[in-house]
Amino acid sequence: MIFVLFTVTTGIAYYTYQNSKLKLLSPTFWTSVMFASFSFVYCITLSDMKSDISVITLEVIIASICVTAFGEYVGIKIKFRLKGDCIGENKIIKTGKSHGEIEVKRWKVYILTIIFLFIAVRRYKNLVSVVGVSSDGIRGVFDMMTSARSIFIASNRQMVLGTTLENQFVYICEITVYIIIYIYVYNYFLTKKKSLYLLLPLIPDIIIRFITTSRTSFMILVFSAVISVFAALYKQKGPQKIKIPKGLVIGVCLFAIIFIIYGRNRNNAYSIPMINYVQMYTCASIFGLDYILVNGWQKNPYFGFYTLQNVYDMLGIERSTVLTWTKMIDFTDNGYHSNIYTSLFDPIVDYSVLGMLVLRAITAIIAAKLIYYFLSDTKGSHMSYIIFYFVIMVLYCYMYSSVGDVFKDVFLNPDLMIRYLLYSIILVKGYLRPRYSSGKLEVTE
Repeated sequence: MIFVLFTVTTGIAYYTYQNSKLKLLSPTFWTSVMFASFSFVYCITLSDMKSDISVITLEVIIASICVTAFGEYVGIKIKFRLKGDCIGENKIIKTGKSHGEIEVKRWKVYILTIIFLFIAVRRYKNLVSVVGVSSDGIRGVFDMMTSARSIFIASNRQMVLGTTLENQFVYICEITVYIIIYIYVYNYFLTKKKSLYLLLPLIPDIIIRFITTSRTSFMILVFSAVISVFAALYKQKGPQKIKIPKGLVIGVCLFAIIFIIYGRNRNNAYSIPMINYVQMYTCASIFGLDYILVNGWQKNPYFGFYTLQNVYDMLGIERSTVLTWTKMIDFTDNGYHSNIYTSLFDPIVDYSVLGMLVLRAITAIIAAKLIYYFLSDTKGSHMSYIIFYFVIMVLYCYMYSSVGDVFKDVFLNPDLMIRYLLYSIILVKGYLRPRYSSGKLEVTE
């Protein structure tokens, strides 16, 4: 069955790449590619896995991807016009020779970099103080981060490293970096000129991400760069001429290697064979979903037990706080275990398989509309940069769908969404105010 899953998801990914109007920015493409990748690892290491997957798991995963494709199609078909020019259903972006660079004043970037660097240094010093472990030398830094990770998890991710005001600038730093990366990439492909000053905010941002002890924070940073490349190529060349740059593939592969090495070093996981370590973060999620679907789960004490925690908190409704992903599943006969079950587990347990499929369709409609809104902007409106941040987040959710449910942590977290929307509006409309240096994007029938 796992070979069938690999074959079908690979076929869907290829078909989507060839036919979707969103091309490499397609939610269906990302979720099918990731399931195909993980099922491929499952196939080649099947002898080390506890068992093959069941027919029900195969059907559920394929059905979820199919309804995502349906939702994406509907989202694109829904007419939604921007102020000014808009690309219609049968229009594509031309090569874009008439529009210029995206301009952001240098002094604005410098000021933001200084502020973010101050916040980063403060947070690092506070982390050293909280952990109480020497950070001298590379080995000392790794030891400190290992201790910090344990404290971070024990505190239920509530370790305080800054004041309330400083923490708000951390959100602003994240938004800034994603937008700035896109502008840098766009300008580079247009003029081949390296405006390195645009990347200065990356320095404090990387420090802040390192302090969080979360490798996934770097994953989304790299992912934002990948999406920026695809978006810039789409805007300048049109969807039919997008090709994945070789340098981008090499960079992603290098990141994956560093990601694994750093994780094994930080978690002192060298006793785990490499093959099982890779399985733990990839195909173990598919096995976990299969285990749940075959063996069942405990009845939820209330509606939206897993997915609506943040919504209940926002509304002031008291519910028992539960830790998701607490149940470990052995995915090998020699006892190696994992606590990831793909993004399908939470909505299935909360709303049944049918409910999950309905939610996936609705989510895909909204996601496709967001992405198409951004790609359809031909004047470089400030709103398009704000939307771009949410494009990155929604595509990251789809990229992560074969691992776990990020949708509930991001888009079903009203407090977080309000912050990001408010801060992105203030940042883009009130401060950065990026604009094309001349002209606008051309469109053609």
